[in-house]
Amino acid sequence: MSESILEFQKVEKSYITDDVTVPVLTDFNLQVSVHESVALVGPSGSGKSTILALSAGLEEFTAGEILLLGTALGTVSEERRTAIRRKSIGFIFQTFELIPSLNALENVMVPAE
Repeated sequence: MSESILEFQKVEKSYITDDVTVPVLTDFNLQVSVHESVALVGPSGSGKSTILALSAGLEEFTAGEILLLGTALGTVSEERRTAIRRKSIGFIFQTFELIPSLNALENVMVPAE
């Protein structure tokens, strides 16, 4: 069996909107192994972006455990999660938030500074 690089174990995630708790993930489990490709598909609002954000430690989860490269994301500081992202994860966001006064290369170099 391949080494696991990402694991969701009984993960739950809820958002609070106008004093209403909206569950997005309930008892969600996922295991991704080295050299494995995974596609997240589903309708708008089904939790795809939430799963990606949780995978990188960009958002906090409500319950359960997420292991990324053997590190339990719920137990480490924001600084440690940032270090893990810088070294191990790449994202292309739907909204790029580019700095208009910089050229493409300069925009790509901003996170390294």
